[in-house]
Amino acid sequence: MKSTKSNDSTKLSEFRGDEEWKDVTLWFNKEIDLNTHNPCQKGYVGDGSTDEKRVLVLYQEADVPRFEAGKQYRLKNVRDHYYEPGDEIQVVVKKYSRVTCLSND
Repeated sequence: MKSTKSNDSTKLSEFRGDEEWKDVTLWFNKEIDLNTHNPCQKGYVGDGSTDEKRVLVLYQEADVPRFEAGKQYRLKNVRDHYYEPGDEIQVVVKKYSRVTCLSND
C-alpha cells in the first residue's frame, strides 16, 4: 500500500472516494460519537481547501495515537474512501498509515 504521491500532500478538496492511498496534512476539528469499537475514532477534518464535509476514520489496526481536536496532523498512506450509507468522503487511517502531529502542545 503506497500513496499515489511521493512527497506531495494531497488537498482534502482532491479526495473523491477513489480508493487510492494518499498523503495529506489536515486539522482534526471535532470528534464524532461512535457506538462501535471499530472504527475506534471518527471526526471532522479540514485543510482550508474545501467547505465540503470530510471525515477521518481511525481503525484499531492502525498503530497510531487517537487524534485530538484542534491539532494539525501529517498523514501518510491513508485511503481516500467513499462511504455510501453516510454519503461521506472519508480519510481512512489503517494499518499501513503513518501519522505525525504537527501541533505543539
